[in-house]
Amino acid sequence: MKKGTIDRIEDDSKVVVLVEKSNEQFVFDKTKFRSESCHPGAIIEFSLEDGDIDEYEYKQDEEKKRRERIEEKYDRLSEKLSEDSE
Repeated sequence: MKKGTIDRIEDDSKVVVLVEKSNEQFVFDKTKFRSESCHPGAIIEFSLEDGDIDEYEYKQDEEKKRRERIEEKYDRLSEKLSEDSE
């Protein structure tokens, strides 16, 4: 199984998944994904068969934690920038 993040949806028909750990990019047909997990930023674990996605698991909790960490970092940066401008 590989773990990746949906980077973008192209032409409303293709899903681009980035696997950061191995620096790989995969493009899959959007019809292979359930609507709740088919959006940029979604974290999935997936397996391949003949170069195409075979099955996947949406990691909603991981995605939520990642978004919270990003928001916290953004808030700290915003506070620092506003302090520096005073």
